[in-house]
Amino acid sequence: MTPASRPAVLSVDVRDTRVTVSGRLDTASIRALRLVLMAMLEDDSTGPITVDLDDVDFVDGAAFRVLLRTSRELRRNGGNLVIACSDPDVVRLCTITGLDSASDLLG
Repeated sequence: MTPASRPAVLSVDVRDTRVTVSGRLDTASIRALRLVLMAMLEDDSTGPITVDLDDVDFVDGAAFRVLLRTSRELRRNGGNLVIACSDPDVVRLCTITGLDSASDLLG
């Protein structure tokens, strides 16, 4: 499977409340991330929750909406969302979408 057609694969380490995402994070795959984050919010809505985007090949607007909603929910309950990503293109998109101001961005 080529990277362009590879779906997002999620790896969740609940102990560390860290979600590692790899592959394409787009409309077709965002449901899986949304379900994982919703379950984590139900378990501990005060966070922090870290989403590691270092191995993501592509991120679309749907993914940023899910991350922004998660960040808002966590902040409402006194927690925070941490986005870990060293890809300058994804970091730039975090800035453009406002995710950098709604969460902690680790580049």
